[in-house]
Amino acid sequence: MASTVRKRLLNYFEIGVPVPQICGYLGTENENLPNVKDMQHEVYKERRLKMEGGDAKAIGVNHHGQSPLLRCALVSREDCDTFRCIFRQWLSCMGNKAPLAILTDQAPAMRKPLAEVMPNTRHRWCIWHILKKFPKKLGKCALYNDFKNPLKNVIYDNFTIDEFQRR
Repeated sequence: MASTVRKRLLNYFEIGVPVPQICGYLGTENENLPNVKDMQHEVYKERRLKMEGGDAKAIGVNHHGQSPLLRCALVSREDCDTFRCIFRQWLSCMGNKAPLAILTDQAPAMRKPLAEVMPNTRHRWCIWHILKKFPKKLGKCALYNDFKNPLKNVIYDNFTIDEFQRR
């Protein structure tokens, strides 16, 4: 792909123009244009390169901005013994290297086994489960509709603890 075409593709994509639309626009100016699949691949490569050693490495997300799912288990009983067994097996599969942090739902039976099996791992609750409770816990407040979106912004749009606490 010619460097000028690549540069224009990435510039348009950065401002939110979809690749097929970019392809159509650039196609009116250039007959030797790559197809949509090749352009999408070029955008993907560029995004992946930007993430290497950057956000993905620092904030524990993949190239789609999502937390990676390292292991899952179907359980018939949500008790401490079952979770202890699952966490031990998980550690074994990971070469006995515990993660820095783990996101879970708020199942009380996970707390003690996590603290025992992975004492240095930071246990955090999944934000989806927390936000799901907002309407039930806060919905009866008179100003709920006025503050629910600003509250979500405080939760999602902060990068440091200090910034979160200030807001």
